[in-house]
Amino acid sequence: MSGDAMTVIHRAVRTRCGGRAAAAAVLAASLLSIQCARKPAPLAPIDRTSFPLCSQIGPHDDEVKYLATGLKGGTYVLLGDAIAKIARDNPRTRVDVCLTGGSSENLKLLAEGTVQFALVQLDTLHYAIEAAHSKDDGDEEDDSEHVSLEAVRFVTFLYSEKLHVFVRPHLYLNSPADFNRNGGRGRENGVTRRARVWLGPPRSGARQTASKVLQADGVPDEDIETIGTKLDDLNWNKASNCLLAKGDQGLVAYFRVMAVPKHSPSRPADEGRHPRSICPPFGAEAPPLSVDDLLEADAQLMPLPQALIDRLTEDKLYVPTTIDLGTYSELKRGVPTIGIPTVLLTSLPDDDGAAATVKALIGEIERGKGLIEDHIEDVELDQLDRHEPLHGIGTHEGAKKHLEARNPTVLWGGLFALGLLVAHARRNPGSFRRGLAARSYMLVLSGSLTGVWLMLSLAMMRAEGHLNPKFRTLGASFRHTFQIVARMSDDRLMTPEGEIWRWLGLLLFPIILGWLFSDVIKEAFRLSAVKLAHLIRSAQVRQAPSAVITTARCLQRIIRGLIGGSPASPGSLVFLNWNCRAEQIANALRNDDRLPSGPVVVVGPPGSGPQNGGAAGDVRFVEGDPASRAAMEKAGVLDANAVTIVSAWAPSDPLDRRRRVDPEYADAKTLLALLAIRALCEDGDRSRVLPITAEIRLARNHQEAKNAVQGGKLALTCVAV
Repeated sequence: MSGDAMTVIHRAVRTRCGGRAAAAAVLAASLLSIQCARKPAPLAPIDRTSFPLCSQIGPHDDEVKYLATGLKGGTYVLLGDAIAKIARDNPRTRVDVCLTGGSSENLKLLAEGTVQFALVQLDTLHYAIEAAHSKDDGDEEDDSEHVSLEAVRFVTFLYSEKLHVFVRPHLYLNSPADFNRNGGRGRENGVTRRARVWLGPPRSGARQTASKVLQADGVPDEDIETIGTKLDDLNWNKASNCLLAKGDQGLVAYFRVMAVPKHSPSRPADEGRHPRSICPPFGAEAPPLSVDDLLEADAQLMPLPQALIDRLTEDKLYVPTTIDLGTYSELKRGVPTIGIPTVLLTSLPDDDGAAATVKALIGEIERGKGLIEDHIEDVELDQLDRHEPLHGIGTHEGAKKHLEARNPTVLWGGLFALGLLVAHARRNPGSFRRGLAARSYMLVLSGSLTGVWLMLSLAMMRAEGHLNPKFRTLGASFRHTFQIVARMSDDRLMTPEGEIWRWLGLLLFPIILGWLFSDVIKEAFRLSAVKLAHLIRSAQVRQAPSAVITTARCLQRIIRGLIGGSPASPGSLVFLNWNCRAEQIANALRNDDRLPSGPVVVVGPPGSGPQNGGAAGDVRFVEGDPASRAAMEKAGVLDANAVTIVSAWAPSDPLDRRRRVDPEYADAKTLLALLAIRALCEDGDRSRVLPITAEIRLARNHQEAKNAVQGGKLALTCVAV
């Protein structure tokens, strides 16, 4: 919004509403304009037919940088297209997208210098690093597959993908090893099951991941090499159609590593079931089918057995994860599987110019994170904030600052708070001691929980530390014990003693927490009951419907039934009228250990209240007739700890100059006040007995005063004046 527009808004509002409103209007308009400016337009839709094959890139200008992605129908192409569109406005970071068969081919093209950037699965990179280190093992056949990674540099993590194992409808298998049961000799109409399992495109990361999953599940290497060897013409679209096709040419299953959306994609309510697909002939294209299309046609997502997940995730190359219920609208239950991070690599040299390019590209990705996630079908870039280098491969100079461990904000914030606390303690030691004493309960509570947590961590370290690396040190045991007790982790423990301590912790912590918090919870319920009583009284004043008042009273009784007779809390000491005797009584009540200390509230006619700085200290003054119910409600008589009625009533005639009124009139006003207090406590359903001290001038009126409070939750003490 322009400065001239702001000036016009300021002048117009100031003329009509004043200076403060004008400043507020300008501030609101500024914030609104900033908010609107932060919502850029979404990226243009992708045209998947516009990208060339990376292997067919010819000689080109050095200023042109290519990003190797994946198959035309995959998520890598979407991600690469989003990065290219985000970075195209900066001449230094402009990249062109090209297509490949997957992560393995991307690494090869990057090492050869054909492309300058590439998207690669972390497991594919890891196996390539291992292969490069074992290049001189004497196996010439394997050496031909090795890729030199000397010129390859790490840039950043991007997101995690999840392994999907799609199985044809109505075929019920327990694990990936079932694809190879009996050596694959089981035939269906002369075609082996193993021949109709597709592991993914050749030289792709998905194929390598599928091979490792089968290997970890006990399938021999020689059998893995022969699975689906004749399925050379498949891509993701063809594979999904062949999975639903009838007959011997249809697929039994296929593996795919893909990112999942944060939310289930919307589907039209009136969309009917798709007709049964056919497996397209060699060279023909196939219509795309989404995961929901496959699930709707009764295809299955195979859950990986927990033992297989544990075996695959031991070395942290894969992470245990689930395809959560709700990820896809047709998914009927969550699917345990493994996750594989995706990284961005580069072959640019480590000179200053390339470092500036890489740094600028990372900055563009971070700034455009939201647009990229929207463009890649609501997939979250959950690994972009992961700041750690990769072992076995160098980090590019332009990415080192991005991958450095961030400053410990929590630590610095804690040190700053500690410094403020020390400064406050040195400046006002008395106030600090009083505040510390007031918070002693929370100190005892936190200390008790920390002690139990520490003992449980030591027990877990002793039981699991010799086998489980997560409990090898006290710090690691401290952290992972908290994750187990808080149900943030369901890792399988390795010893029976560890399982015993786990369940003991899950039982012990809630019991201790409930015991320590019992008084706190009880006090919270008591305060809720008090607030509900205020709501009932205000509803009665406004003549609210009786159903509302009855419902509120029922809730109040339920709360008070849960907490029982609540102890006295620091409420107010209410005085009806005020004089020098009242001041002395207030000091005596404040020194009475049987009553909780609380503020003093005085109700009286205008000008009759106490002066600040008196012996009674600071008090709150409420103007009004001390015998009226409205003034009592305003003073909080219903929640008071004690009420004192001082016989210092003002004459009924405002023009009467007498300092003392007739004793009979004074006692009558006191009786009226007692009746009003009793009615207020009965209507407000007060649960505690309210102590009342009343000054009575005539001895014969003492019994009348006691009769006025009889039957109510009031304890009256009559004092002769």
